Amino acid sequence: MATTINKTNGSVLSTINDGAIDAATTDLTLIGKLYRNYGELVNENFVKLLENFSNTSSPTTPILGQLWYDSTNKSIKVYRSTGFVPLAVLSSSSSEPSSPSIADLWWDTTDAQLKLYNGTSWLAVYPGYTTTQGISGAIVETIQDTLSASHVVTKIYISGTVVAIYSKDNEFIPSSTITGFTTVKQGFNVSSTSGYQIHGDIAGYTSTSALQTVVAASADFADFQTRIAAL
Repeated sequence: MATTINKTNGSVLSTINDGAIDAATTDLTLIGKLYRNYGELVNENFVKLLENFSNTSSPTTPILGQLWYDSTNKSIKVYRSTGFVPLAVLSSSSSEPSSPSIADLWWDTTDAQLKLYNGTSWLAVYPGYTTTQGISGAIVETIQDTLSASHVVTKIYISGTVVAIYSKDNEFIPSSTITGFTTVKQGFNVSSTSGYQIHGDIAGYTSTSALQTVVAASADFADFQTRIAAL
């Protein structure tokens, strides 16, 4: 009586006659009843599974979900309907993993960063700063005001210090103290902490306080607009 081999989902994978084997349906050798000297084939099947069919070329008759260790690229791949797809290797350590492959991921416990190997070096994925540098860059946050309303803003951090805030909402007072920001106005807010200024060349002005010069000379806002337009 023939042996029927079913897959996990219940579909029939192969039907093997008594005393015969099936070495064509999969990359393992499927054994029928009463096949003599089957021990070697069983052991070889176990070895193939143990090493995930390790080879420089992919298995020739894979089935959905099968794993293959690509010994050339040193990576584990899984078979989907479109072919073998590499699985990313994720490691966690204080030093760089040895012999990495392209697309490997590494959680750097020293810098507290997730990094990706591009074939040459490790690139920081997130966050964009190390623990030594402290929180730095533009980060979206929600600030609650004294009236319990929420405001989505973008804070600009340098080494853990908020130096500027972008807001689209009308002026509000944060319910929790933010050093340098008693209130947050609509637009770009620079920290009021001493020394924080906007620097640059504005229509010929090279002074670091160019805006202050224009503002100081303006009688009112309309005059300020006129002076800016005339630059």
